[in-house]
Amino acid sequence: DYILVLNLTKTGRVIGCQRRMFKGADKYLTFKLSKLYTLMKNDTEVPEEIDSLSQIFNICLVNFSRKITCFEGPMDSFVFGHNSISNTGANKCIPFDIDVRYFFDDDKTGIKHTFEEINKGNEVFLWDKLKKEYQLPLRKKFDLNDLMIYLKQKNLRVPIWENYFSDDPLDSLDI
Repeated sequence: DYILVLNLTKTGRVIGCQRRMFKGADKYLTFKLSKLYTLMKNDTEVPEEIDSLSQIFNICLVNFSRKITCFEGPMDSFVFGHNSISNTGANKCIPFDIDVRYFFDDDKTGIKHTFEEINKGNEVFLWDKLKKEYQLPLRKKFDLNDLMIYLKQKNLRVPIWENYFSDDPLDSLDI
């Protein structure tokens, strides 16, 4: 009743994972590298820096010289593909300074963080702009996976993502 999403290095080593349940209250359980070692009864000490990185999905697969898009969940990051990472939750911070733009979910928590980031001058995804242009239905929540399923069902084209990102606080009207 679950899938296991692996956080891999370029050589295929597992540095973290997330268990996604298909039903139940605790849908997401993320394991950092030290927890995986504990579960395997391996007493190897994992440096804190590596442990922090092990919860940022795709971190070993991105090109740091290009813009990185940060999602809340690893599945959204995998679907997007284009030099993207996931910090496994809107309330989690990236533990080092990299050039990212944020693609939060369109829900209460995501909107709160979107406003915070655009007010800091960071690029964010403008859900309202996209929802208006694509005439998306009213929902409590949208994320990239939900959007892609909807577009496929309605036989609509995938957006040109660059058209829906902004770092201008005046574009807060489109959040």
